Amino acid sequence: MKNTLYKPVLLVDEAQEVLSVCLNEIRLLQSDHFDSKSLLTCVLCGDMRLPQRFRTPQLASLGTRMRLRLNIGPYRPKSLLELLQHGLKHAGAEHLMTKELKQTLAEHAAGNLRVLNTLAADSLVAAAEKQLPQLDEKLFFELFSPQRARAKKTVKGKGTKERDRKGEKGTGKLYLTEMIRSATCLRKRYKKKI
Repeated sequence: MKNTLYKPVLLVDEAQEVLSVCLNEIRLLQSDHFDSKSLLTCVLCGDMRLPQRFRTPQLASLGTRMRLRLNIGPYRPKSLLELLQHGLKHAGAEHLMTKELKQTLAEHAAGNLRVLNTLAADSLVAAAEKQLPQLDEKLFFELFSPQRARAKKTVKGKGTKERDRKGEKGTGKLYLTEMIRSATCLRKRYKKKI
């Protein structure tokens, strides 16, 4: 460690799920010579339960060693809109969604980027199936209206082949930019056939 400029960094995602014993082991691995020397930088990422865990007696000593804490709350619709526009721009498909649809997606994402990605991805898949040249609010409300959700439950019970968007392989797991590129490619293919 003395002869190198490199310092190891350990990144733990979903740290609120890690056992207290394991988190304490990380604390012990981090320091040398009675905490006078830090051997490892550890970044713990998690939801709002993580800060609460550092107040428990088992993790109080780890909590007092935290030098920097950053609590990120839900995104504002304006920030989500900017992220959506950024993804569309980098995919080369700024025209793919109407301005109103972009705003609607940002407002209905509940401040969550993953929800925004899933809403956009589901909209892109539906638009590709319908061979629509541009996604608009009408499509959004067709897909996500409460009446459609209730009708879908009753129709699915009768044995139809309607897909369950949550169970569809890949939906919500791909990045927004990749989904937009896929939809743009599909749209180009359909245009060539017509």
